[in-house]
Amino acid sequence: MDSERSEFPFPFTPYTIQSEFMKSLYSALESGSLAIMESPTGTGKSMSLICGAVAWLKDFEARELERLESLSSLQSEESSSSADGDWFNAQSKLIEKKQEADAAKKALKDIREQLHEISLYQSKLKKAKEYAEIRHRAKTISTNPEVDVSDLELLLLDGDVPLHEEKEDEREEKSRLPKIFYCSRTHSQLAQFVSEIKKSPYAKDLRVITLGSRQNYCVNEDVLSLKSNNLINEKCLQLRQNKPPSGPTPGKKQKREHCPFGCNASGLESLHMTAMTEVLDVEDLVKLGKKEGACPYYSAKASVDDAQVVVAPYNILLLKESREAYGIDLKGNVVIIDEAHNLLETESSIHSVEVSFTQVKCAQSQLTQYLEKYKSKLSPANLLKVRQLLQVLGRLLSVIGDKSKGEAELAFTMDEFLDKSELIDFNLMELVSFAERSRLAQKLNGFTIRFNPTLEFSSTAATSAPAPTTGLQGFLSKLNQSKASPAILEAVAAKPTILESGVGINPILQVLGLLKKLTCRTESGRVVSRQGSIKFLLLNPGSMFADVIGEARAVVLAGGTMKPTWDVRHELFNDSDRIVEHSFGHVVPAENILPMVLSSAPSPCTFDFSFECRSNRDMIKALGRTLSNISAIVPNGMVVFFPSNKYLDQVFKVWKEEGLDKSIEKQKKLFKEPDASSQVERVLKEYAFYCKPSAETAAFRNGAILLSVVGGRLSEGINFSDELGRCVVVVGLPYPNSKSAELQAKMEYQRTKFKSVSLGKDPGSEYYNNLCMKAVNQCIGRAIRHRNDYAAMILLDRRYEAQHVKSALPGWIENNLTICKNFGSAFSALRKFFGEKKSKSG
Repeated sequence: MDSERSEFPFPFTPYTIQSEFMKSLYSALESGSLAIMESPTGTGKSMSLICGAVAWLKDFEARELERLESLSSLQSEESSSSADGDWFNAQSKLIEKKQEADAAKKALKDIREQLHEISLYQSKLKKAKEYAEIRHRAKTISTNPEVDVSDLELLLLDGDVPLHEEKEDEREEKSRLPKIFYCSRTHSQLAQFVSEIKKSPYAKDLRVITLGSRQNYCVNEDVLSLKSNNLINEKCLQLRQNKPPSGPTPGKKQKREHCPFGCNASGLESLHMTAMTEVLDVEDLVKLGKKEGACPYYSAKASVDDAQVVVAPYNILLLKESREAYGIDLKGNVVIIDEAHNLLETESSIHSVEVSFTQVKCAQSQLTQYLEKYKSKLSPANLLKVRQLLQVLGRLLSVIGDKSKGEAELAFTMDEFLDKSELIDFNLMELVSFAERSRLAQKLNGFTIRFNPTLEFSSTAATSAPAPTTGLQGFLSKLNQSKASPAILEAVAAKPTILESGVGINPILQVLGLLKKLTCRTESGRVVSRQGSIKFLLLNPGSMFADVIGEARAVVLAGGTMKPTWDVRHELFNDSDRIVEHSFGHVVPAENILPMVLSSAPSPCTFDFSFECRSNRDMIKALGRTLSNISAIVPNGMVVFFPSNKYLDQVFKVWKEEGLDKSIEKQKKLFKEPDASSQVERVLKEYAFYCKPSAETAAFRNGAILLSVVGGRLSEGINFSDELGRCVVVVGLPYPNSKSAELQAKMEYQRTKFKSVSLGKDPGSEYYNNLCMKAVNQCIGRAIRHRNDYAAMILLDRRYEAQHVKSALPGWIENNLTICKNFGSAFSALRKFFGEKKSKSG
């Protein structure tokens, strides 16, 4: 089969770039490449991924079955001995052929059995639908779980063992046809991808399953009421194992010790059967699970083996322990990671842990009071471990307490931090193992729920009885006696709802997560100590991705804005010779976009929003006048991105003092990105309302303008298509804070690790620049969302004229970029652009 397949099943006639995308994807999967594929948002990337990848999968399956059929039919041929001594070689070749034929027969048998089972699912489901609807089996479950348990359930016992997934009977390893593992960042993105599969030509002939957490899939209200993902996992495992009560109290009701959804074998089979014959997303499977009275989570896990396409969020695929828990084997399979522009940052975040002052204090308080209540009932060994953990918590608090004088945040190597904090005196691995084995976090949570202990905040591991002062005021009183800095005390006092909403419920989990990271002692690990928290940071996320690259047949990173790709090539793919890179144009015609660099204002003022210059009041006023003039030309909606919240607030304050906000509002209704995430939806709805002309919005004849922040709530994942975004303005270059200890540690690591491949460039600076330009590219990509869309993109800073900055822009922007040295030329270009669009629409 030619790796350059020319035609692909598609729900409509594909655009040229979609055909090119599918051809390149097909070729990458066929050759086992590490592919970086950039296709702008709005170009039908998801459908191209589906049709290109599934076409390859179907072709590969057909060829593999044909190959196995051919090999398995080989017959051993007699070989006569010859005088020249070839008999031995001939027999050796016959044996090798026979072994190869036997292996092929077994593989073919395994695959046929799998396909036969799936055929049975389809047959059973068809009959079920013909004769009756699937019977409603959902059980009525109390929404108020019993919490009246005996002390035995809260005690740390020497015989405790951590709960794990039940191991299925050992099964003989079977040959399987390859799968496609598709992952993206959020469940909404995964649901959208599954929705696209349903629209594709493969909808009726593809086995798809979506994986998710228990929190996403659980239909047992008792378990879901626990809220915390860790507690839900623990409770689910406990119910799954159907343990008998561990110390019943006569006359008192016990918690339910099994889950009717997880134990419903026939319902689980029906769910699995339906999932393998229909394309379902998480919501579909949950609805069906409630109807069947069966667990969607375990049904989804059981379907991995039979699925052709497995859809999963980042964390399930990127974490090795998660892949093992879900039974995912990447060997010989294809991995497609969508929305991969921030994959390195996501990988780093997944493997990083941060604990706050308040979390450590709460954990210390709970553990101190737990010890006070149960110390006479604990074994000497467990008593010792609990006291050692309290000492560790005390030392962590001392490290955070050292920041009370307001010093800059600091980054330490693992050894430096362990030495500074004096944690090197403890066997942290042993303490973490003890906590996991004894299920300390879960028992401490049960203790807290049952007894609602006073929040004691002694800075030492005291074991005295709790003071009588209770509630938030008692907590603040104790906190004031601690080593906490004034800034921490002010923050806690200002936000009491953080404590009231459950920070103190099970904080030991986060602390144990940090201690577990500290046992790794990896050279690319750093500990950042800042005012109010301690964070473990993984500097080389690529090291955790090596398993994926090593096992998978091919890995595809796809995104709307993948440039710059330096870090992906060097850090994630380690300069492998398997790397291929493709950047595709936009489906939108060139005449529908107007990307420009604007270096100066209407008044004689050069735009330079570097950190040293951005506070210049005259330049801030010039920015307001420039946006006011632009808003007079741009119809409908206009989105302006600022480098940070702090700078947006500073600019807005100057505008109000100078009356420039009123000048802008003569043209467009002015909106500002809200501080609270709960207000985002409301602001977006109001903004959208004013973007479209109507009698009610006539006072703002040119629509609305939305002031947003790069990397904020509106820079990713929100589409400003059509009237919502006729113009996107990026103010300055959004470089991150170079004084951040976290960023400095990362840049220094880059310099050390990639010096040999930097070709004379500073790897640390390259990393720093890439962070900035990826953020810019995300903002630019918010506007153009489909072929008939049109918009102007204005990069407001003279530094955008630099070649290294321009080359980091998406190809479809760079190729059409106009450099405007003065405002007059930019104003004329904008007037012409929107004038032509208005005349065409008119």
